Amino acid sequence: MNRFLVFGAALLVPTAALAMPFFNHYYNEAGYFIDVNNAEARGYQCRMKFDLVYDEAGKSRSQVVEQTITIPAKWSGRVVAFPSTPQSILRSYRYDINCD
Repeated sequence: MNRFLVFGAALLVPTAALAMPFFNHYYNEAGYFIDVNNAEARGYQCRMKFDLVYDEAGKSRSQVVEQTITIPAKWSGRVVAFPSTPQSILRSYRYDINCD
């Protein structure tokens, strides 16, 4: 029984959480956007990849964007904007973001 108590207590020991900027992505009639909030006192290098499928002038198109960006310490702002227009309407998106 003591082995279970020790194991259970080990699970309750606090550990350091992985800090990372918070990314908020959203899509609405105005387009596709990714905003970031970095509350940390350090900057991050982030690799972003997003795939967009959209209609442009009645034809289906796709776009893959890969970029590396620097998120400064204590900074919030927009990092991606793909606005919809009457000629270009976003249909789907997928994204992947990794930061160091």
